[in-house]
Amino acid sequence: MNMTVSTPERLSLLEQARLAVLFNGEPTSPLVADWIGHSWRRCLDQGLRPNYSVAFDAVSASHITRTLEQQRDFVQAPNPR
Repeated sequence: MNMTVSTPERLSLLEQARLAVLFNGEPTSPLVADWIGHSWRRCLDQGLRPNYSVAFDAVSASHITRTLEQQRDFVQAPNPR
């Protein structure tokens, strides 16, 4: 897709691509990169639908602390010593 397309036109093209893949059952769309279309299809194949609300469960502070402690070596690995 040509990235020099104006924003309103680009958004319109993206919406057309979404409709083609998500609602018309097309495997991909020439309006977006193949990996995007494949990503949308994977979501559909897993039962996700565009009209579903996305909800995330809150993560408690104790769970965050415990996870960070368990993964301390991985968190500190990229830091110089």
